[in-house]
Amino acid sequence: MAGKAQETIDDAALRWRMAVHDAPQDPQVRAGLAAWLALSPAHLAAYDEACRLWMLTGLLAPAANEGDDSAERRSS
Repeated sequence: MAGKAQETIDDAALRWRMAVHDAPQDPQVRAGLAAWLALSPAHLAAYDEACRLWMLTGLLAPAANEGDDSAERRSS
């Protein structure tokens, strides 16, 4: 059962990463992400992994106007 729960968390983490990519300045997206991350350390781990995979696959080119959201996540 834990495998299914982790799969759901991983899917949600990827959806959050896509939402941040699509609307990096949207306060509702940022607030929703912060709330989701605060629910569980597993959420933060899954989101960090989603960000890492996103970068590795080249789906997200570094942009000057999109800051490093890992620092922002940890300070929330």
